[in-house]
Amino acid sequence: MFAITKRKGELLELIKLLQDPNESKRKEGVKRVVKLMTLGKDVSRLFTDVLGCMHTEDIELKKLVYIYLMKYSKFKPEQSILVVNTFVTDTQDPNPLIRALAIRSMGCIQVEEVNEYMCQPLRACLKDKDPYVRKTAVIAVVKLFENNPELAERQGFLQNLIDLLSDSNPSVVSNSVAALSEINESLSRPIFQINSSLLYTLFNAMNECNEWGQIFILDSLTKYSPQNNKETQVIIQRLLPKLTYSNPAIVLSTIRNILHFAQLLDNQKAFISYSKQVVPPLMTLLGSQHEIQFVALRNIILIVQRWPQLLEHEIKIFFCKYNDPVYIKLAKLDILSILVSDRNVDLLLREFKDYSKEVESSFARKSIQAIGLCAIKLEKAAERCVNTLIDLVKEKINFVQEIVVVIRDIFRKYPNRYEKAIGVLCGNLDVLDEPNAKAALIWMLGEYAEHIDNSRSEELLQSVLEMSTEQETNPDLRERAFMYWRLLTKEAKVSKEIVLRTKLPISQKSFLYEPTTLTELLRNISFVSSVYHKTPSSFINNVKIFLRKTNDFQDEDEDEDEDEIEDENENENQNENENENENQNNIDIDIDIDNDNDNDNEKNNQKDKHPQSKSKLTTRINRSKNKEIDLILFDNQNTNTNTNQKENLQKEEMKLDNSLFESIAPKSQPKQLLLTAQQGKGLTINGALQLRGTEIFFDISLTNKLPKPMKITAIFFNKNLFGLKPSGLNINSIVPSGKTIDKSIHCPLDVSHSDRSKKTLSIQVAIQNNLGVHYFVFKPNFQVFLKPNPVFDKKDFVKEWKKIPDFNEYSLEFIISEIDSNSVKQKLIANSFTFITQRKEEEFDIFYFVANLFTNELILVELNLDISSQTCLVYFRTTESLYIPFIFFLNHF
Repeated sequence: MFAITKRKGELLELIKLLQDPNESKRKEGVKRVVKLMTLGKDVSRLFTDVLGCMHTEDIELKKLVYIYLMKYSKFKPEQSILVVNTFVTDTQDPNPLIRALAIRSMGCIQVEEVNEYMCQPLRACLKDKDPYVRKTAVIAVVKLFENNPELAERQGFLQNLIDLLSDSNPSVVSNSVAALSEINESLSRPIFQINSSLLYTLFNAMNECNEWGQIFILDSLTKYSPQNNKETQVIIQRLLPKLTYSNPAIVLSTIRNILHFAQLLDNQKAFISYSKQVVPPLMTLLGSQHEIQFVALRNIILIVQRWPQLLEHEIKIFFCKYNDPVYIKLAKLDILSILVSDRNVDLLLREFKDYSKEVESSFARKSIQAIGLCAIKLEKAAERCVNTLIDLVKEKINFVQEIVVVIRDIFRKYPNRYEKAIGVLCGNLDVLDEPNAKAALIWMLGEYAEHIDNSRSEELLQSVLEMSTEQETNPDLRERAFMYWRLLTKEAKVSKEIVLRTKLPISQKSFLYEPTTLTELLRNISFVSSVYHKTPSSFINNVKIFLRKTNDFQDEDEDEDEDEIEDENENENQNENENENENQNNIDIDIDIDNDNDNDNEKNNQKDKHPQSKSKLTTRINRSKNKEIDLILFDNQNTNTNTNQKENLQKEEMKLDNSLFESIAPKSQPKQLLLTAQQGKGLTINGALQLRGTEIFFDISLTNKLPKPMKITAIFFNKNLFGLKPSGLNINSIVPSGKTIDKSIHCPLDVSHSDRSKKTLSIQVAIQNNLGVHYFVFKPNFQVFLKPNPVFDKKDFVKEWKKIPDFNEYSLEFIISEIDSNSVKQKLIANSFTFITQRKEEEFDIFYFVANLFTNELILVELNLDISSQTCLVYFRTTESLYIPFIFFLNHF
């Protein structure tokens, strides 16, 4: 029976329409098929019949067929090849609409063979005389890159996009910017960077392209680093007219850019002058539709956290109106809580008090919390805030329970100052039924029992302990009650010090974003993350793609002449010197680097504090410019080095003790405590990852501390950096009472279980027994993921070193003591690094090593050891920069 409908014969009816010689009948048939497709019905059985309708001059019919193909081509890859010739023919059609439609649709077909055939027509469309075809082809390049990144790079399409940035048509330019920006987000190295000449090209295009194009260009501008204050001011001046634009997205993007560039100015007065110009457009947005108001308010929350002075005089515009939706009211309360000061606190307290009497529970509760924040932020106004809360309790408002929680926080901020509120709260015990409110009041009763008449705390404590030890069946709760009972019986003073210890300080900052998160959110004003107040990495898993240079795909001659290699290295170094300024920003985006000026200055200051280390590093860079002998000729005697080291590479000075080289790391890792008996409800787990040959195992010891046997049923690893995954989920082991059993679980690496967004080696584990599911996290040693003793010679080393781009080369500096060259060599060999060769140059002993991860990424190391100055300079290249934080910290994980 035909699956797409319950009406018998509709299949035959649709087939008849699709095969009808009358074009209007065929169009009607394709329309019905597309309609069923949009309703979620499976119409894949009509694939061949729909393909027969492609050969037509009717643009509408052709669009319908292409829509169908984009949906079902991935399910019919072999039949999809049949349409390639039609696509190629359409890309040469005299009508530019058909040419654009063909290349766009071709890019959306996710079939590998179609991608191969797409290259030639796509290249022609990128150079088409019609700008509409060119701008459509630009988007097709992005589609091709999503399907096959290496093909897009090898065919030179990424370079074509860069060339189109200077196109005469502004829509083509804006689409190119959008395409390159999206591709940049997926790459481990940036291919698109704005320089001074391109900057003004983009400004000119932005004035003429459509609104979406303007947004794309504005989004890309924040990645540009001005050369001086004058250029920064010119950029801001060019942006200011966009603040009056009618499109809210353009306004918010412009505000983000102005605030970003204004921070780069050395003159504080200039910053204030420019930043205040964003206030009127923000106020204008608050007069728009509710949805736009909400987006504006969420962005304003971030702005006032960093620069409250910008809106401190506009506070009344954030007062809540009776007809505001509740989500608008809550956002306004957040802003008012941040802007409260000694000058306006009385005005805001009156507002908050009125809001606390509203019927809407979330709004009223938030208003009460706002009063508490005023007290915590302003010590001079704390008394007035507490009196306001007491008045609300006496007025019997509906949310007394929220007041209890807020007063608890005020007591933590100002201990032993406002105990008068306790008596008022105790008179309303009958209305407390929420756990948070009960817990807050119990805390206050315990902390201030001496100030409360008839608190009867001793009798209450006796009763609670008796119930917990005699009637409670939960072993953890019973065990804790016994602990407190013994503690109170033997050492009452010690018990008081433990239970009534100094509380953690509380301040308004406890309710705000920490500076690093706030900085990242401000960089994303006008994006979704600024509305959700979540950093992009927290809800987007962006997998980085590593692309080799174009010439890396060409076949290399293993017998290449040494002189030719020397000439090539000389040319590369000359190009490096010529492009030094441009490459300053060419840093791998996988590395977390804060580009703020303050942090840069701090780094420079740290370098200046170690003149000896700095001179060694400079010496090493200067030595790298000696090009007399190629790397292949390394031996243990008098040779020179040529590593193409760039002065503008990222250099991270790390001052460590010699613990890295203290001893040879054991091959077998000691087990660590992973799950306590309290966390596991009687189950204790000790374990560690072990490398046996070329296989990884998770060795665990399971201890049952319950008075009855325990059944362990399953174990599961969450997605992690390397894709480590137990080969079998089921364990099905019985652990007798008071006994320990050992298990060794094979854990192969599974690409589908890998999450490259993880920036840590930590592995999240869930283990199930008959009492439930228990969770724990552990950090394995990085050494476990290294293949032991990869086979590598000098020639292989040189070949791989050259394959890895210069921007994937990194350097570290160690301060060591009482160490010799042989110990360093043996240490790395013990950690699965293969020794290649070593040589002596001036005061340096230079070693070369390679390591191979089980994920087949390589780590190539050049280690320069100066025993006299106790300095170790390490240069390494890796095909995957994600592993950089772990490479030279083997003993610390």
